[in-house]
This record gives sequence, C-alpha cells and structure tokens, in this order.
Amino acid sequence: MGKTSKSKKIKFALLALIYGISIFVLTKNDAEASSASLYLSPPLGTYSVGDTFDVSVYLNTGDNFINAVEAELRFPPGKLQVVTPSAGTSLINIWIGQPQYSNTNGSIVFRGAIPNPGVNVSRGLISTVTFRVRSVGKAVVEFSDSSKVLLNDGGGTDILSNTDGAVLDLVLPPPAGPIIVSSTHPNQSKWYAENSTEFSWTSRGPADAYSYVLNSEPLTVSDNISEGTQNEVIYQSVSDGTHYFHIKSIKDGVWGGTSHYAVNVDTTPPAQFKLVVEPKNITSEQTPVIYFATTDLYSGLSHYEIKILSLSNNGGKVALANGGNFFIETSSPYIPRLALGKYSVIVRAHDVADNVREVSGHIEVLTPIGSALSVARNIWLWLILLLIIVLLFVAYYAYRHWKEHRKIERARVMGGVNQEIIAEKIKELQELQEKYAKGVALVLLLFLLGSAHSAFAENSNPGLPSPVITTYSQAAASDEIFYVGGFEYTASSSVQIYVQNIRTGERYQFNTDTDEKGEWFYVHNDFLPSGNYELWVQAQIGDLSSAPSAKYSFVVEPTVIKFGGTRISLETIYLLVSVLLLLAIFALIIIARFHSRYATAKRAQLMREIRQMDESIKVGFAVLKNDIERELKTIHQMKLAGTIAKRELENEKIMMEDLEKVKHHIRDEIWEIRHIS
Repeated sequence: MGKTSKSKKIKFALLALIYGISIFVLTKNDAEASSASLYLSPPLGTYSVGDTFDVSVYLNTGDNFINAVEAELRFPPGKLQVVTPSAGTSLINIWIGQPQYSNTNGSIVFRGAIPNPGVNVSRGLISTVTFRVRSVGKAVVEFSDSSKVLLNDGGGTDILSNTDGAVLDLVLPPPAGPIIVSSTHPNQSKWYAENSTEFSWTSRGPADAYSYVLNSEPLTVSDNISEGTQNEVIYQSVSDGTHYFHIKSIKDGVWGGTSHYAVNVDTTPPAQFKLVVEPKNITSEQTPVIYFATTDLYSGLSHYEIKILSLSNNGGKVALANGGNFFIETSSPYIPRLALGKYSVIVRAHDVADNVREVSGHIEVLTPIGSALSVARNIWLWLILLLIIVLLFVAYYAYRHWKEHRKIERARVMGGVNQEIIAEKIKELQELQEKYAKGVALVLLLFLLGSAHSAFAENSNPGLPSPVITTYSQAAASDEIFYVGGFEYTASSSVQIYVQNIRTGERYQFNTDTDEKGEWFYVHNDFLPSGNYELWVQAQIGDLSSAPSAKYSFVVEPTVIKFGGTRISLETIYLLVSVLLLLAIFALIIIARFHSRYATAKRAQLMREIRQMDESIKVGFAVLKNDIERELKTIHQMKLAGTIAKRELENEKIMMEDLEKVKHHIRDEIWEIRHIS
C-alpha cells in the first residue's frame, strides 16, 4: 500500500515537471515568435529635388527561422517617385512575382519565400529601392499594416511586431544664382496661411538684369528675357499649394546659373466635420464619448483642441467642464466626465499652417428618467398634435352620445304620446272617431291618463483694428448660457460686446479682456430672453475704440417659460400638456360611455311606453272598425230594401276607404323610433 502511494506521487511529480517544461517552452516560443521586425536604412536623410537616393529594407527575425516575407512600403507620391524597386542582393531566394509599385498611389510591395529551414538573421537585406525627389518638404516612408513575416512552423504564424520607417527632408538644390530670401515665407519647409508672397535677392556678383518666374515646378530655368534691375518682387493672391521662385542674372550678355526658392501656401482650413457623441447627445451617461475627425488638403492636420462649456447657471458661476483653460489639446475620441446639465462642445481642428476649422455641438446629461422623456422637440409637437386629433374625435363621439341621450331624455319627459309616429296615429284616430263613435275617446282618455301617470461708439478710431468673432452661441436656448469668443489683433486690450434684441431693440453690453495671445472669451452669467439677436464687438484701449466688427445674428429659442423666479422647460410643459390631453381623452371616453349606456336604457324604456300606446291605439281602431262595419251593414240593408238615397251611397264609399285605413293601423307594428325631437 505504501509503495503504491509513493509510486503515484513520483508519477504526479513527473507529470507536473513535464507540464511546467511545456508551459515554459510554449511561453518562450510565443515570446520568440513576437520579436521579428522590419526597418529602413537610412532612417533619416536630406536630399535635393531632382536627386536620386537608395533606401534599403532590412529584416530582423529575432532569433527565429522564417520562411516568407511580405513588406509593403507607403510613400508620398507628390514628393517621391520610385525609379527602380530593387537593387543589389537579397536574402529572398524565391520571389512571388516581381516587386509591384505605383507612383500614383505611393506604394511598393515585396513578396518572397525562403526554402526550408528558412533564415535566421538580425540584419538581412530584403531589397533596395531607388527614389527620385520630386518636390520639397518632409517625406515619411513607412511599412503598412499588411506587412508580414511568417515563422517556419508549418502554420505560417505572423511574428512581425515592429516596423521602423524613414523620415526624409527634401530640399531644393544649392543656389547657383542670386541668393533669395522671403520676408513673408522665410522657411522653405514651413507652411504659411499667407497668400501674398514677397521675394528679394542679392546677386553673387555684378549683374546687369534678372529673369525670374514663379510656378509649381521645382527646377524650372527662367527664360532669357530680362525682368529689370530691381531686386524684389511681390506676388499677390498666390493659390494654395507649393510654389517655386526661380531667378538668374545676366552680366555682359551671359546668363548665370538659376537659384530656386520654395514657398508653401495654405489659406484653406481643414475640411468641415461633425461631432459624434455616443451613446447620443441626450444621455444619462456621465462619461459620453466624443468622436471627431477631418482632413486637410495641403499642409495636413496639426492637432485638435476642445472646450466643453457648461450652459447651466450655477448661481452666477459658470462651470468649465474640462478645466480652466479656454481650449485644451486633445485627440479623438475624447471622454469627459460631466455632471447633470447642458453643455456646449467646441472642437477646433488646426492644420500645419495654423488655419482653424471650428465645429460645435451640444450634450445634455440627464437622469435616466429625464433622458427617456427628453425626446426631440418636433417629436413632442407631433405627439401633442396626434393627441389633439384623438381628443377632437373622442369629443365628437362623446357629443353625439350626449346629444342622443338628451333627445331620449326629452322624449321621455314629453311622453310617448307626443312622439311623431304616435301623434300621427292619434290625430287620424280622433278624426275618424268624430265621424263614427264616441267610445274611442273614452279608451284614448284612459290611456292618456295612464301614460301621464308614468312619465454704439462716437470715439471710434479707424486705426484700431476691430476684434474678430470666431465662436458664439449661434442657436442657443433660453435655458442655456450665452457665450462668445475670438481674437483681437492688439493684445492686452479690452473688448466691448454688444447684444441687441432685433424685435424690442433692447441692448446688452458686456466687457472682457484679451490674453497675451490676443484671444478673448466671454460667458454670460445669466440666461438671455428668447428672441432674435444681433451681436457685434469693439476693441478699446484707453479712450480709443475700434470700429464695430461685422454683425452676427443668432436666435435664443424659447425652451423655458419663466414664472417669477421659476423657470419651467418646454419639455416639462410638453409633458404636462400631453398628460392633460390624455386625461381629457379618458374623461371624454368615460362621458361618452355614460351617455351611450343611459341613452340605450332610456330608449328601451321609451320603446316600451310607445308599444303600450300603440296597443291602446289599436284597441281604439278596433272599436272604430266595429262602428264603421255597423254603419256599412245598415247601408247594406237599406240597399236591399231599395230605400237608400244617393247621399248614403257616397257615405258608403267614404266609409269603405276609412275601413281600409283602420285595418291597416290594426296590422301596423312599431319597431323603432324614427324621429325623436
């Protein structure tokens, strides 16, 4: 028993050891299998336009044996072009097709394999690419995400974990003619938001005249036509993009070499874009995610800035949701932490030339119940309109039943004897009774007794530039704080802000100061009344004021109603109106049901009374029938005796007609009330 137990312990220990070794080996293999890298050499360099240079693609397998490589390079086609995709030796033994490249899309792809057992290198050359420089600027050559290095493990495991590209500075060739400078665009590799370009130059030696031209080709040689002896020129309204100034000088009829100078102009802000808030703009989530992205055609994007401004009035203190700075640099997505309330989100996209595209949006953080109730205003209006239509329909339905009930009630008060169908029969019965018998009156009298028992600035200075408004509450609501911001050309000055109600003429004046950069921003500490407004600003330094800026219009939507010091939002009013309409609809349905039910019961009761009257009338007609037949029998006997006169014959004819009427009334049945008035 002891030996068996000891044997089991030894087996268990061996299994544990084997398992541990396996885990170690697998872990080591995983670590090794994630260490391959691709890189370019040289990683940095400066090259002139028109020059060609080589970039080599190297592989580090990280002490692994690999058997296949796919390397895709991306480069800017406007600045570089591939002359030849491969030169020299390579560790690739089998190329899967020739290297593919496109100078239009800016890509080049190498695909190759190495026979078993593969290759294990730390600096293995895959290929060498020869590029030609097309234009000035900064060029980044990098590996795309589709690049792969496959492990020789029978499964083709991709072990590429790191890639390093190359950053290249592309410049113009050294000047061979006059030395060129530009006061407006002093740095040839920098982008400027200035489209008026000034060039000046100094000749290397005596010069009789100069020939120059500005175009989009980097190595143009100007023509042999003199432009004069001046040593400066200004080009106005230069289009966006990279332009080149070329100049050469002439001395004693001999033209010298040409110098080139690059200017980069970008006056266009980044493309328009939208803010996307997840889960949505009106939410109960206090950490919403804000997404934003755009592009820039010429200089490229530099960075984004964001400002989240609380639109709630917190006792005159305005909360800056993302700190005390006006704007903070950020990237997308941006995740703020917000308290309950309304916020304005302002995002600025800057390009490299410092052009700015600004967009804004709203976020409203509510409780879960408030978020569920806070639907778009037009949905509220459609809901209220639908409820009003239903209310009118139900009101008409209730009115019909109320009117019917009133008719039935009035008919019951009047008694069945006053109903049209009964009155017609009684009138006819009375007329016939007067002719033939007195007994009908007694019957009718007894029946009737029974029925009755049941019934701005004068000190403005044109030399002082006006401030520029860059952001403001373009479509604010009456429960949102008003704000406006911009920049002033003169730093450390004050800005007078004017807001005027277009309808009433009421004007508000506010004041704020610029910072050291000339930027200014004002947030009002109370809500503006609803209405249409005009906004303009003036700069002020001492007693001097600038001319008023351009006027901007904005609307303050009536989203609240003020009762004294209490402000009720339109959403709350919409909810109350909807609830009241629903209550009115239910009340009218109850009223309609009440009148319908009691009208039906009273109609049935009235019908019973009318049937009773009808039976009594039939008795009267039956009595009258006997009287008429008795008279006819007398006339018949007179005819047999031959003593009848002409007058009796005429009476016989009339009595025969009346007898038919009486028989008809005796057979007639009343099944419904056709007219109740």
